[in-house]
Amino acid sequence: MRVVIRGGGDIATGIALRLIRSGMEVVLCELANPTAIRRTVSFSECMRTGETAVEGITARRAHLSQVERLLAQNIVPVLEDPSAGSLPGLHADALVDAILAKVNLGTRLDMAPVVVGVGPGFTAGEDCHAVVETMRGHTLGRVYYEGSALPNTNIPGLIGGFAGERVLRAPADGVFHQLLEIGAQVEAGDVAGTVGDAPMVCQIGGILRGILPDATPVHQGMKAGDVDPRCERSHCYQVSDKALAVGGGVLEAVLRLSGKLRDRPVVPVDSGLYGHLERELLEGHSLAALAALIQGGRELEFSLDGRAYFLSRHGSARDVSLWEGRRESAYDDIWQLLSQARLGAEPLADCWDRVTFDTLF
Repeated sequence: MRVVIRGGGDIATGIALRLIRSGMEVVLCELANPTAIRRTVSFSECMRTGETAVEGITARRAHLSQVERLLAQNIVPVLEDPSAGSLPGLHADALVDAILAKVNLGTRLDMAPVVVGVGPGFTAGEDCHAVVETMRGHTLGRVYYEGSALPNTNIPGLIGGFAGERVLRAPADGVFHQLLEIGAQVEAGDVAGTVGDAPMVCQIGGILRGILPDATPVHQGMKAGDVDPRCERSHCYQVSDKALAVGGGVLEAVLRLSGKLRDRPVVPVDSGLYGHLERELLEGHSLAALAALIQGGRELEFSLDGRAYFLSRHGSARDVSLWEGRRESAYDDIWQLLSQARLGAEPLADCWDRVTFDTLF
């Protein structure tokens, strides 16, 4: 299975590691001059150096003609292709947008059989098939098959008791001059870099976990460095817990939606048909649309008169089942279910127009 990832920063790299370690081929599409901060754990660094390695996996700057050879050598190709225009030649099974721009920079639902958006800026069912949460907290790494991730707050997550204080920002417009290397121990008041005569001052003590490379054009307030107050130098060279959590969410979405482990996809090949059937079901309570979607591998949570139900082919004792709590009613096919199943005391077909849809997976 081949997955193309837009972006090559530390989160995109964590996603790539999860997918590669699960047996998938991964190709990255990046800017010519990336602005990743955590460069020691970002495959995007090879755009500057030619080649880099993260946790034992090598990535190399490449052209489209080199992709197959590099993949055969277990090397991650990173293309200078921020818009992913090379997708038709890559024959991807899935596309993951991990640019983390907080807005959608051109990813569409029809770009690949499975499209996953990472973080805010995407809506499942509109511009992608699933969205993975990136905000630290209880929902980090959760996959949304409807709706969007939590909105951006512009407040970094807590690490070691610090949030905004650990982020270093460019003090002025201009060209950044790097003074300290990643892994350096710093104290509050230390200068990690400059823009012209303006110093970029550390607000807290810790380990410099990330910093922009020298000669990077910046604007005032742009994120240019990161101090880790936990003072573990090894963290500079390991993918973060956040990146791995998000990567796990992407892995779930890709496997679930592609159907690679079941030999039947959850997402119809024609994304236009997928959207049409979904609207027919959710807006018109169409039983025919329900049958087509369930037959194609979709799953539905719904409720009626305070009772919750789950309809799916996966895990069924026969071909398809209706669950009410832990009680399963199994049927030979979806048509038998629609004609024989009951919701409470009523035949499903007689009360279907009164059900409330909760989640269509």
